[in-house]
This record gives sequence, structure tokens and C-alpha cells, in this order.
Amino acid sequence: MSTRDVMLVGSVPLKPASSVFDCVCRHGLAPLMRRIPDGEQGGWGGSSTFLENPAFEPFGPKLKVTTRPTTFFDQIDLQLRRPKAGSDTANIDVGEFGIAQNAKRSYAEFKKFKNEGKFRADTRFCVTFMGPGTKFGFIVMPVEQFHPLMEKAFKAEIERVLQIVPANELTIQFDLAGEVEIEEYRRRPQSFQLPVFEQTQKYWELGPTTSMLANIVNAIPPEVEVGFHLCAIYHIDESQGQDLNVHVDYANMLSEKIKRPIGYIHIPTVPTHNENDFEALKRLRLHPETKLFIGLIHLQDGVEGAQRRLRAAAKSYPNFGIATFCGLAQPSRQEYAQPHSVDDIFEIHRKVAET
Repeated sequence: MSTRDVMLVGSVPLKPASSVFDCVCRHGLAPLMRRIPDGEQGGWGGSSTFLENPAFEPFGPKLKVTTRPTTFFDQIDLQLRRPKAGSDTANIDVGEFGIAQNAKRSYAEFKKFKNEGKFRADTRFCVTFMGPGTKFGFIVMPVEQFHPLMEKAFKAEIERVLQIVPANELTIQFDLAGEVEIEEYRRRPQSFQLPVFEQTQKYWELGPTTSMLANIVNAIPPEVEVGFHLCAIYHIDESQGQDLNVHVDYANMLSEKIKRPIGYIHIPTVPTHNENDFEALKRLRLHPETKLFIGLIHLQDGVEGAQRRLRAAAKSYPNFGIATFCGLAQPSRQEYAQPHSVDDIFEIHRKVAET
């Protein structure tokens, strides 16, 4: 029986890390996975002192992420911030993200499972970084000042992770949520009610943002695997669908600018995607070594829906792995209405991978 590779997008609502690893093994997913996250035990991207940084001040009123009540994000307010007048923006100390601290605890558990032969010998420990526009997209600051600051901060935290996890056992995944969502908004502003993106879109244009990301990634040692999760506005506003052309363009530009290997790129779907929607995948220009993962799994239609989307996607791009739309700790409104256990979700992964 042929199987497809499986990817866990990142977050898993289980604690501690050993519970995530044990669940992977119990459901027979370990042989299908080349990288395994700890479920993001430290939260999405760890912590940062950026909000309390005295070099910044609040800017404007708090903004709703979205004013359309389709997901839990319509309940979130964001306060934009900007540098105080006279701040030395080139030397702002962002501080540690907390990602390396979390990796130190979880990697020790990962090694136990690997040493006991429960994981494949080539399995890597996956560490998630929120993309710069996702973690710090509320900062209003000229691009020519902000991008160098982000490059410096991310490179420093990556170096801290490398002091804990050997390069040949490490996967660094960048979750590009805000970055990709803003590009979706820019192309269809009339479709969405997203006040925060209306105010910040000019700071996160596709070209300059991917150049900044490439500068960060190109500095990572080639022994480290690097991957990307490209998110979608659908997770914020489920009423307006998803144009895969945005994700294809983002993947292509990253692939063009990044000169070191890219292990994988994850692109999500929406439940209604059909063969016509997946035709955009024919335009992908990934590196030869890059594996595409498609977020086919939506819990509201389970195995049957994922299999339908798999067959439709395969008409345009036959060789891909399978995953959920997003991390398991970020459920949709449908999932709130009909919650699934992690065991249920992992079992869906296995069954779809065996399709």
C-alpha cells in the first residue's frame, strides 16, 4: 500500500511534549513523518518583551482584527505601536523570543523517543517561528528601518536554537500567517472586513517582505532543514474562500530569492476547493528538493472531504504530502461547534495518508 508523507502544521493541544510524541506513535504516524514538532509547548512562537519595549509607544486606537463574526478572531483587538520620537531604531533590543528556551525542554524528550527507536533515524525536531509580519505586524515603522531590525532579531534567536539542537536534527518552520493574509487582503480588499490589515498592508508588501525573509533564511546553515507554513485569511474570515494563486505566488517568490535548500512548503485549502481551484498549483516553481504539503484536512468533513480534495489536487500537482489547514490549537468555528479529540484528528491524518 502506498502512503503519502504527513506533516503536523505545528500546534497540538497536548502537554507535555512527550504526550504529543506518544500520540504520533500510537496512531502510526511516525513512519510517515520526516519532522515532528513538540506541539508548540511554549505557545505560538514563544514570548517576547517587544510590547513592553520602552522605545515604542501606542499608535492610534485599538483595531479589531476582523469585524465580521465568523471566527474567534473577531473578538481580538490589536494595539498598533510605533517608535518614540528620538528612538535609536537601529539598536532596539528585541530580546529573546523564548523559542530556544522551549526547544531545550522539548528536544530532550524528542531524543528519548528517537533513541528508543520510536521515530525514524532521519526524523528531525521541528521548531516553529512565527514570521516577522505575524509576530510583529502591529509595529508601524518604515520598512528600511524595520526589516534590518527583524533580520537581526530572528538571526539571534535562530543561533540560540542552534546551540541546543544539532543542525542535522533540526527543522525550522516559519509560519507566515499575517504576511500571506495581508497579500490576500491587498488583492481582494472589498471582500474582507479587516481593519488591522487596512492600516498595516503598506508595510508588508510581497516583494520587500520575501526579500527580508530570504535574508534571514539564507543565513541559516544548510544542514538545517527550513520549511514554511503559508496560512490564509480563511482562518480569520471563513466566509470569503481562498484564492490559491496568492499562495502559489508567495511560494514562488520565496523559492526564487532563497538560495539554500527549502525542505517543504505547506499550502492550506478551504473545504469547497475543487479541481478548478487547484489548477493554480500548476504554476508552482519550487526548488527540486522542496516537498509540497497541502492542508487538505478539515475536521467538518473529515476523511471523505480530504480524500475528495486530494483527488482534485492531484490532477494539477500529483506529488504532495498531507496536513491539516492550520495548527490543531487554532480551531475553526465549525470545530468549536463539533469538537474532535487529538486522537480523532491524528487518525484522520493516517487514513488520508493511506488513500
